[in-house]
Amino acid sequence: MSEVFSKTWPIRAIGLVSSVLFFGLGCSVIGGNLVSQDTIAATPAETVAETPSSSPNPANIPSATLPSETILWWHFTTDSTQKLALEMAALKFMEMNPSVTIQISSMERDAYKSRILGALESEDAPDLFQNDGDFAARNFAKSGYLQNISPSMTDAWRSTFVPSVLEPYNLNGRQYGAPCSFSMIGVWYNKAHFLRAGIDTLPTTWSEFLEDVRKLKSAGIVPIALGEGDKWSGALWWEYLALRLGGRAAFEEAVSGTGAFTTNSFVQAGERLTALISAHPFQAGFLNLPTYPDASAEFGNGKTAIHLMGDWESENQKANSSDGKGLGSNLGWFPFPVVENGNGDSKDILGGVTGWLVGKNAPPLTIEFLKFLTSKEIVCRLAVPGSMPAVLDAGDCLGDPFPKSVWETAVQAKYIQTYYDQYLPAAAASATNEAIYGLFAGTISPAQAAQLIDDSFA
Repeated sequence: MSEVFSKTWPIRAIGLVSSVLFFGLGCSVIGGNLVSQDTIAATPAETVAETPSSSPNPANIPSATLPSETILWWHFTTDSTQKLALEMAALKFMEMNPSVTIQISSMERDAYKSRILGALESEDAPDLFQNDGDFAARNFAKSGYLQNISPSMTDAWRSTFVPSVLEPYNLNGRQYGAPCSFSMIGVWYNKAHFLRAGIDTLPTTWSEFLEDVRKLKSAGIVPIALGEGDKWSGALWWEYLALRLGGRAAFEEAVSGTGAFTTNSFVQAGERLTALISAHPFQAGFLNLPTYPDASAEFGNGKTAIHLMGDWESENQKANSSDGKGLGSNLGWFPFPVVENGNGDSKDILGGVTGWLVGKNAPPLTIEFLKFLTSKEIVCRLAVPGSMPAVLDAGDCLGDPFPKSVWETAVQAKYIQTYYDQYLPAAAASATNEAIYGLFAGTISPAQAAQLIDDSFA
């Protein structure tokens, strides 16, 4: 399978953990990439994945001039383009700040998640580390592992970010980090199939969407691709409906315990989803279609008309199609419809955020490095499908028309609802996916699904 991107940050496992120490003597921009002209690589703490030089000090610089302040930087970025961009950012920052050494530890996401808590509890805790603005981030803040960077979050710096994606790194009014990228779920569709079904106006409401599903079925077209075997992709439908019906307030109240997942908006989300399921809009065998890429292939091969998925789908429907071309000019996109009589803001979105948290004992220049990492120059180098830039003036670095149009819609949102399986504790995240799978399978009712999710917080 060609490069396939995840719903948060593109992942391609490398099966290698590296800890490499870099500092730059000079960097230049060549062909749009920062290229180190002369670097020094100290002996790595673990296996070296990429070492600019085999000599500990190839330039023979006197030790008195070597960096005196070290930033320990952890990340789980394994996409080769993004990983190189991060390493070059470190080189550039060290060129601008000769007193700084940046020690990079890069590993695959699962290994990262298994090690980060232990690292934060140790004497060698990372000063800056990657995070999805998730449940773990809130726990780290509550446990005192993070530094409150609010005093450094000036209005000038804050104003550079897409407002909705800055919030996941804020707890009780304290800022503990900043985003670099985000993703958004929307409705991808096949223009040719819509035309054949007589759909000449894109749906903006749930009722209109259901009517279009009926039109597609009447035209002999399978309306929707879904690979419910991995369960998270089906949960996106319910999560978006809950966002449209109850809005931010209902979700935050349910999570905090001042409300509940058994309240009307969550039960009604299940009822709206059940109405869709009862129309039999999905391809045969959707419950057991193993993974998201399988559903993406169904859509990219033109076998279905719609796929609810993230901004990465513009590339993935091509990569997963049998000819590697996908839908071509027949690919279209529109935001998730408004649900009539719902309390949610029509511009709010379901998606994910990736950024950086600052460790409690991080040296002062860590925040300056974070500012550099969240600058347009760097976030544009990290922009790939599934990683839209989190700064407001970076839209012009999205060349493909679809990610840019998605980004232009996403930046209007006042609130981004983080995927439940990232935002919620592990038990609740699993319960959500299982409960919604039950709705698709027809084994539980909307009220029972809501109760199962609510019970997982007990």
